[in-house]
Amino acid sequence: MLLKRTLFATFVAFSLLALCLNATTTSPPASVDLKQKLGGTIEFFGSVTSLVKGSGQFTKGIDKNIPGDYFIGIKGKFKKKSFEELGIEIVEPGTSSFTLDVKAPIIGYLLTVYQNTSIIAKGRIRRIK
Repeated sequence: MLLKRTLFATFVAFSLLALCLNATTTSPPASVDLKQKLGGTIEFFGSVTSLVKGSGQFTKGIDKNIPGDYFIGIKGKFKKKSFEELGIEIVEPGTSSFTLDVKAPIIGYLLTVYQNTSIIAKGRIRRIK
């Protein structure tokens, strides 16, 4: 009987620990709105302390099927990388859906999309309410 109580108490303790760790490492979702220029958003979900996964798609504003000419960067967080480097497929006039891995935290940072050196769109990453 004592063994059953000990096992049950241990199970409950580890379950509570797992819930607490999950609550402290999962960030609220965030997004950057690029609808006006690119017809899309990028949403971010993930860890407060390590990597955040971003996913998005653009439906307009990409007028050349040359992935090496388009770039995404997050000032101070994510070095400017080409669509080609990121594996983002261009489906004119936009892109297929894509994902990004970004070092956390990202709330408040400026995300910019470029065509070569010209800025196509930019927006601040905000918490989703």
